[in-house]
Amino acid sequence: MARRFLYVELRGFWTREVLARFHDEAGLVLQRAIAGGATPGEGHILVNANGFPVQDRTIAEEIARFIPLYGRLAKRIAVVGSDSSLQRLQAKRLIGENGKLFDNDEAAKTWLFSADRTGTAHAGTGRADIITARSAPDRSASSMTGF
Repeated sequence: MARRFLYVELRGFWTREVLARFHDEAGLVLQRAIAGGATPGEGHILVNANGFPVQDRTIAEEIARFIPLYGRLAKRIAVVGSDSSLQRLQAKRLIGENGKLFDNDEAAKTWLFSADRTGTAHAGTGRADIITARSAPDRSASSMTGF
């Protein structure tokens, strides 16, 4: 079975416009994953939020509404964030039961691809897509690679 992996990097303070572009482009990744045979519970998502400070409350609430849509295909969601306790609290609210917070990408990947509940290790590789949404050059952006 191929490993389905999505890497998301979030940066900067988001506006509603950046959030809308991210939502649209993430929806395309989800559609391609489903068209490519992805089924619920087999994907692995790593979100690097080191450059993503605590967001405005309305933006955070909107993110919280659509995260479950994209997380449906995920077996596990790992979030790498700063040591800011406020940022970590915001991330914990967003990732749900199949998610966990980490200090670095390597620890997150180790957890994501460790043996599943049946003891079977994951193997293979997935096709990559790259997506970027920006509100201002090099300030607020997201990028996705995966599935």
